[in-house]
Amino acid sequence: MLPPIRVIVGALVAATATTLVACGGDDPLGKRDAGAPAPVSRETTTAQLAKAAIDHALPSVVAVSVTRGGSTTTGTGTVFKRGLIVTDAALVRQPTAPAERATPKPSPKSEPASTTPTGTTPSGTTPEGTTPTGTTPTGTTPVATSTPKPTTRPLPKSTAPATITVRERSGDEHTATLQGVDAVSGLAVLRVNELDTVPAAKAGAAPTLGQELASVGYYVARRPAVRPGTVVTLGRSSRKNRESEVGLIEATAPLGTQGIGGPLVDGRGQVVAVMTRAVEPNVPGAVVGLPYASVVRIGKALADSGRVRRAYLGLDTVGITPTRAEELRLSTSTGVLIQGIVKGSPASFSTLRPPTGREWIAGRLVPTGSDAITQIDGKPIASPEDIDAVLATKQPGDRIALRSIRGSHGVTVHVTLGER
Repeated sequence: MLPPIRVIVGALVAATATTLVACGGDDPLGKRDAGAPAPVSRETTTAQLAKAAIDHALPSVVAVSVTRGGSTTTGTGTVFKRGLIVTDAALVRQPTAPAERATPKPSPKSEPASTTPTGTTPSGTTPEGTTPTGTTPTGTTPVATSTPKPTTRPLPKSTAPATITVRERSGDEHTATLQGVDAVSGLAVLRVNELDTVPAAKAGAAPTLGQELASVGYYVARRPAVRPGTVVTLGRSSRKNRESEVGLIEATAPLGTQGIGGPLVDGRGQVVAVMTRAVEPNVPGAVVGLPYASVVRIGKALADSGRVRRAYLGLDTVGITPTRAEELRLSTSTGVLIQGIVKGSPASFSTLRPPTGREWIAGRLVPTGSDAITQIDGKPIASPEDIDAVLATKQPGDRIALRSIRGSHGVTVHVTLGER
């Protein structure tokens, strides 16, 4: 029998007749706790949000356990299609052996080994596996009563033999098989043929800034939990090896690392995003979610072929600001400047112009002479994220038209997208 569900409101555990629910037993919803304290008036909406999450989203959320080498780790999964579950990629992948991570210690008489400072990444990227890690609660409360402290941990690099078990809300357990892992989104897909009675999560409308959402997941000892919060950031993108997912959502509703793979749901209990650790939140204590439409697309690709195909261009760009336009004497004040073109990429075989020189401007050595991209297929481009958004709608092999400013003249360059 699963323990009661707790609804977490900041540092307060709000237990009400509609939000404190026992799982298991003859009644899958369990018995209501009549002795629970009544919430204060400001939490009325929170209670309604939590009830919708419990009634409509929780039935599509499962506990995931991975046993490897006698050790078991647990997390959360969301059923996005009958028999298919999306979960945290880091949960189902083998941790990198310490020897593989070790940096050779240089000999006093030898040249130092080339090393990279811990935690550093290329500009514009996020360390792989960045995650808000929750704290383990004490006593019998299933979830933490304070905001988990964000930490970072790299996503493991290799897949290892492991036993993966999925547990339904009813308590029934099934063995799952790993269909594929996607490092860019930080998600993986499991298949459980016996899970045909568990409904797929229903998609909700795109959220708005400040909207109330609730995270749903399994925390300590596979205990279900719901945590209300609000949307604090919209439209972020994640980058891994120049690949990206766009439209990421940040919400103040973290459940810790064991909640990764669970959904963020709206007031109707419908899923708007699935929590991921592929990118670190900008807001301390928040959690990042990938839009549910993207999750379904990624999940279907992993289930069908074990990988996700993404269109690849191969440009490093920076947005044009009024200050940058004035410093570089540009003839446009909008768009993005090409800072570099990846060797061997689709862009490298086009006539797009990379920087042709460098100048000291305001105490900085700045690349100069490159194209300024203002449109792709007629869509205005004002930031590197705008390029990501266009590429997210394309497939490898598609041909795109880039409108650029070169000096004082406009040029159009066609590029056939590749796959990385």
